[in-house]
Amino acid sequence: MRLLVVMADCQFPLRAGSAIICFNNIRELSSRHIISLICCSKDCVEGRLALAGFAGEIICVNTKQVSSIKKTFYNAFSLILGIPVAVIMNRSSAMRRQVKAMTESGSFDAILLYDLSAIQYCPPSAYNKIVVNIEDPQSIRLERMRKLSIWSLREKIKLFLHEKMFRRYERSVLPKMAKVLLLSESDAQDLRSKEGYGNVGYVPYGVTGQGEALTLEARTSGMIVFSGNMFHPPNVDGILYFLEKIYSLVLMAYPVATLWIVGAKPDIRIHRAAAKFGNRVVI
Repeated sequence: MRLLVVMADCQFPLRAGSAIICFNNIRELSSRHIISLICCSKDCVEGRLALAGFAGEIICVNTKQVSSIKKTFYNAFSLILGIPVAVIMNRSSAMRRQVKAMTESGSFDAILLYDLSAIQYCPPSAYNKIVVNIEDPQSIRLERMRKLSIWSLREKIKLFLHEKMFRRYERSVLPKMAKVLLLSESDAQDLRSKEGYGNVGYVPYGVTGQGEALTLEARTSGMIVFSGNMFHPPNVDGILYFLEKIYSLVLMAYPVATLWIVGAKPDIRIHRAAAKFGNRVVI
């Protein structure tokens, strides 16, 4: 089959889970299908190099960097229109023209998207070929995140508004897609029950072992590793709960335990919560 991958931005280097999912998908599919990729990006040299062996055709549509003034305007504009700011920020008439030209050639058997923002580039005539992998529905994700204990009232109101915008946008586009893929069966069931979508499925994470990863044998006795982007609110909430409610009990039962918190940009609250444990916590 000939597959067209449409990306709202070039997700390289592979720092986020969404980028890793996309890369592993493309790499695996390329062993059995012909892949063409088009992305909206200022510079995707690293993406070109990473995908050179997997995608036969890579097209980067150059876009201008959005200024801070425009970002403020887009945030206000998204509230007025009820359209997620991520969608507005990624608008590109050049991408729409390029994707339209490629899809109307009729040579692609399926079109793969890896985020909601990329749907806007595709003409309605191509919807019956689109498989969109959105990992987890933003409306459900924001609804769950809003219930975390780490938020102020102001932040919860902001999350509530974004949740409503995403739910409205998802309802306007997702039922029109040929298939909507999530990461878990429970998320797929939630989306079906909440919204009644009949085109929802799920594909779990695909991972490849890294030779330089810390093996079980390389860990010291009592070593506990918590890994993830440590600015991501659910991760922050989870590790704060562990430090405040659980870790003292672990140390009482196993005094030599050491907790390693490994991830990008650790929230200042993590440092504060870990301070009382001294060298029993490594960040």
